[in-house]
Amino acid sequence: PPIAIDDTASTNVGVPVTINVQANDTDPDGDPLVTTIISGPNNGTAIVANGDSVIYTPNTGFTGVDTLIYIVSDGNGGTDTAIVVITIDPAVNQCPQSVADSDTTLVNTTFTFNPLANDTDDNGLDPSSVLILSGPLNGVATADPVTGQITYTPNAGFIGIDQLSYKVCDFGVPVCCDSANVTIVVDSIVIDNLCPDAVADFDTTLENTTFTFDPLANDTDDNGLDPSSVVILSGPLNGAATVDLVTGQITYTPNTGFVGNEQLSYLVCDFGLPVCCDTAIINIVVDSIPMPNQCPDAVADFDTTLENTTLTFDPLTNDTDDNGLDPSSVAILAGPLNGVATVNSITGQITYTPNAGFVGTDQLSYSVCDFGMPICCDSAIITIVVDSIIIGNQCPDAVADNDTTLENTTFTFDPLANDIDDNGLDPSSVVILSGPINGVATVNPVTGQITYTPNAGFVGNDLLSYRVCDFGLPVCCDSANITIVVDSLPIVNQCPQAVSDSDTTLENTAITFNPLANDTDDNGLDSSSVAIISGPLNGVATVNPITGQITYTPNSGFIGNDQLSYLVCDFGLPVCCDTANVILTVLSCPLPIANAGADQLLCDTITTTSLSANAPGAGENGVWSVISGNAMIVDTNSATTLVTGLSTGSNTLVWTISNQCGISTDTLVLNVLDTINCCINLPLSAIDDTASMAEDTPVTIFVLSNDIDPEGKIDASSLVVVDAPAKGNYTVDNILGTVTYIPEVNYFGVDSFTYSVCDTGCLVVNCDTATVRLLVNSVNDCPTAMDDSVTTDKNIAIDINVAANDTFDVDGFVDSTSVSIVSFPSNGIASVDNFTGQISYIPFFDFLGPDTLVYLICDDGIPICCDTATVFIKVAGDCDVCVPQCLSPNGDLIGDVLEIKCAEEYPENELRIFNRWGNCVYEMAGYDNTWDGTSNTGPVLNGKELHDGTYYYEFDKGDGSEPINGFILLKRK
Repeated sequence: PPIAIDDTASTNVGVPVTINVQANDTDPDGDPLVTTIISGPNNGTAIVANGDSVIYTPNTGFTGVDTLIYIVSDGNGGTDTAIVVITIDPAVNQCPQSVADSDTTLVNTTFTFNPLANDTDDNGLDPSSVLILSGPLNGVATADPVTGQITYTPNAGFIGIDQLSYKVCDFGVPVCCDSANVTIVVDSIVIDNLCPDAVADFDTTLENTTFTFDPLANDTDDNGLDPSSVVILSGPLNGAATVDLVTGQITYTPNTGFVGNEQLSYLVCDFGLPVCCDTAIINIVVDSIPMPNQCPDAVADFDTTLENTTLTFDPLTNDTDDNGLDPSSVAILAGPLNGVATVNSITGQITYTPNAGFVGTDQLSYSVCDFGMPICCDSAIITIVVDSIIIGNQCPDAVADNDTTLENTTFTFDPLANDIDDNGLDPSSVVILSGPINGVATVNPVTGQITYTPNAGFVGNDLLSYRVCDFGLPVCCDSANITIVVDSLPIVNQCPQAVSDSDTTLENTAITFNPLANDTDDNGLDSSSVAIISGPLNGVATVNPITGQITYTPNSGFIGNDQLSYLVCDFGLPVCCDTANVILTVLSCPLPIANAGADQLLCDTITTTSLSANAPGAGENGVWSVISGNAMIVDTNSATTLVTGLSTGSNTLVWTISNQCGISTDTLVLNVLDTINCCINLPLSAIDDTASMAEDTPVTIFVLSNDIDPEGKIDASSLVVVDAPAKGNYTVDNILGTVTYIPEVNYFGVDSFTYSVCDTGCLVVNCDTATVRLLVNSVNDCPTAMDDSVTTDKNIAIDINVAANDTFDVDGFVDSTSVSIVSFPSNGIASVDNFTGQISYIPFFDFLGPDTLVYLICDDGIPICCDTATVFIKVAGDCDVCVPQCLSPNGDLIGDVLEIKCAEEYPENELRIFNRWGNCVYEMAGYDNTWDGTSNTGPVLNGKELHDGTYYYEFDKGDGSEPINGFILLKRK
C-alpha cells in the first residue's frame, strides 16, 4: 500500500496556498496515487488540484493553525491517510507615514487643527492614539482622545515660531506608530502690515554636488524680508539642507548617487509690526554628471616639396576625434625655421613656402580642436623634406605596398621590392616616417627590410610610411605608404567532449544505451565513428554502426560492475576525436515474493469467500491454483478474487508470482467446519484516530470507540502502544480502553503513535494496529520577568533597563514598550519611558537605604501574556565608612566616644563589639556615634566600663552590602 506523510505549510491572512501533498508520499509498487480530502479544514476551504496538490484558502480574517486530513489510494485497494497542518500568519503591518505640519495663529489666540490630515496608513490611523511627545515651548497643547485633533494656546503675548512633536499609531496587528513635527507661527494681530509674498523657486545642481542659493531672491515684502527668519518646514527627502542664520541662504547637498527631482518648503517673515510670514516650495533638479569630452588625436605628418616650391597640404587627414575636428581651429604653434607657413582659416589646410635656395628638412607644429563641450585640443609635428631641383639625377619612385599577417604574428618584408631608381636604391637609407598606430615596426639598417609586430589581439588595417633614397648625385629620395592587413587567427577545430556514462541492468539482461547523449562538439558528433576501444571484461558489447548506440550483454550469472571505453569523432576539419568510459552495474535479479494471505476458518453455511493476495509488481505475473479440495476460483489471474463451491473439509490453494528472475509461491488453507463444531472469530479492524489539544494540555483518546470487531469482542485489556509518540508521553487505561497523551512542555505541532488491540475469539485471537495522529495547537506562553538589583547615590536619579534580562519567552519576544509599574517605591518616585520601557527612579531628598518597586512586562503573543518582577534599589551615601582603631574615654574630649565616619548616612546600620573570646559586649541598631567603652549586654557586664584591651567590631550598613570588620584598642589612660 502507499505511504502518506504528514505535511506542513504556511501563508498569510487571506492568501491561498498550494500544497503538493504527494511530494513526500510514496508507493512501493510505483502506482500512481490519487488524493482525496476526507476531513477539514475547519477555518477555510480546500480543493484537490492536478490529483496531487491541495489548494487551501483561509476564511476571511482568520489567523492561526488549521488542519485537514487526506487519503491517497493506489488504484489497487491500497490507501493511507495523512494530516496537513497550515499556519496562517497575520499580514505584516506597514507603519504609518506621519508628515510634518505647519500652522498659523494670532497672538493670544487658541486654535485647533487636525495633525492627521496629511498622514497615511494602509490599516487606517487611530485618532485616539495621538500623543504629544515634546513641546511646545511657548504655549500649551492638548490632544482630543477621540478625534486626535490638537488644540494649541500660545503663552500670553508670545509672538514667533513654536514647535511640538506628536505620535500616532495605526489599527494594524501588531500596532505600529510614527511621529512628526508641527511648526506653529504665532503672528501679532495684523493692523497695517502686509504679509510677504514667498514665491516658489526652481534650482538645478549636479549629482554629488552641493550648492547654495537664495530663496528670497524672488520674494517680496513692503517692510523688507528678514533673512534670519528663514526656516525649513519640510523636506528634502533625498538630501540634506541647512539655512545660513544670517543671510537666509539655503545650502543643499543631494544624497550620494541621487539623480532626480527634490523638494523642500521654507518659511520667511518680514520686519513689519506685527511680524507676518509666508511659505513657499523649492523644486530642485539633480542632474547626472555629464561624460567628459574626449580630446582629439593629432598625428604627426610627413610631406615633401622641391627647392623654391610652395606646398599646400591638409594636416587633419590622419587626425581623429569622436566629436569631429574643427578645421577653423588649426593654428601653427612653432616653426618652420627654414620657410613660411600659413593656415587657411576655413579648410585648415597649411601652405608652406621654403626659404629661397633652402634644401633639407624643416619642421613645424600645429594644434587642432574639436566641437566637444568643453572644447579640447591636441598638437602634432609636421616634417617637410625640401629636395633640390634635380638636374641630372632622376628621383626614385617609391611605390605603396600592401602586406598581410596574422593576429599576434610578426613578419618581415622588403618595402623596396616594387620601388625603382635609375641609380639604384640605397637600402641603408630606409627610414619610417610615421606609424604604425596598432603595432611596432623596425628597419634593418643593412637590408632596409621592415619587421612589423601587431599589438596583442589587434585585428584590422594598420598603416606606416617610409622614405628611401638613391645613390645619385645629388641624392634624391621618395616616400610611400605601407598598408598592413592583420587577419584573425583561423579557427582550429575544437575536439569533442566525451563524458563518462553509467548505466544499470539486471542479471542476464542485455541493455542498449546512447553513449553520446551527454557528449558535445561544436561541429556535431559523428555517430558512425563510435568504436569500443577496451572492455568489457564481464560481458559482450556491440556498436550500432548508424546510431552509435551500444548494446551490452553481461556474462551469464555475472553480478557487479563492468567497464568499457569508447571513441567518438566529430565532423570538423581535420577530424578530432575523444574517448570516455562507461560504468555498467549489473544488479542481481530480484525474485518475486508471493503472499496468499491468512488462512481462513469458515462455517459450512458459507460457500463463498474472498481471497486477497499481494498484487504482482511491474514485469511480474500472478496465478491462483487449487491443490486440494473442491474450491473453485472465479479469476485465477487476479490477486483479489472469490472462491465458490465450498463445503465441509479442507481446501489448499497456492498463489504463484513469477518474473524473469524466477517464481515464488505461497499456500492458503480454507478450513470449512460443520455447523456443530463451527466457532469462527472474524478479524477485527483497528481504525486510525485523530485528536487535537492545546499546548501543554494532556488529552484522553477513546481509541477503541471506532474499532470494529464482527463479534463485538474487543479486549480493552490487550490495548498496548507499539510505536510511542516522538513529542510526548502516554498512559494506557486497560479498563476504559483509552490512551492519554501528554505533549512535551511548550511543544506544538503534529505527533502520532501506534497502538495494538486484540479480540477474545473462540479459536484464534485476532489483533490489529492503528495510528493516532495528534495536533498540538500553539498557546502563547508567558514570559519570565527577572528581578533586578541596582544601586544609586543619595539624591541621584537612575534609569533602569528592566527588560534587559527579561528575554525568556519560549514562543515570542518580550515587548519592552509594555512595561508598567504595578507597585510603586516607598522612598522615591518612579516613571516608565513608553518608548524604551526603561524605568526612571528618583530617590526622595536625602533618603538612604533600600527601596523596591514591582513592574509588569508582557510579550507579543496573541493573546498577550504578562509577568511581574521586583526591582531592588539601594540608595547609598556619598562617603566611605571609616571606623577608628582607638578609643580613649578619659574625659579629655579626644576619642572619648567611637565616632564612625558616615554612620549617619546609613540609618539602618548596626554596630556590634566583641571581646577576645568572641562574646558580644555591646550592640546598637542605628548606631549614633555614642559608644564610650561601656557594655550594654549580659547580666554581668551590662552598664559597666570595659577593661582596657583589644576588642573587635562588626559594622553592618544595613544596605545589603557585606559588614565591615576590624579591631579597636580601648585604653582609658
